[in-house]
Amino acid sequence: MTSAIPPPDDGGAAVLIALARLEGKVDAALARQAAQVDEHDRRLADLEVRLRAVEATPTVSPRAMWTALGTLSAIVAALTPIISRLYQ
Repeated sequence: MTSAIPPPDDGGAAVLIALARLEGKVDAALARQAAQVDEHDRRLADLEVRLRAVEATPTVSPRAMWTALGTLSAIVAALTPIISRLYQ
């Protein structure tokens, strides 16, 4: 059985060293990429939590605010004559 890796001689050893260095650099790059992906996943999960909190917060629309103001104005206008008769 023959090995696919040539025996270490002057040229073969240099190639093996170069391949080992390249493998180390690829491993470092993959680890850095994995760390970045993990950080992005963490930030997206945090964003999802914050977005759900904002979406769940009840808000008053301008239409509802103007409707409430109009209703209150109508009630005050209707009660003004009655109150003025009571205190005359």
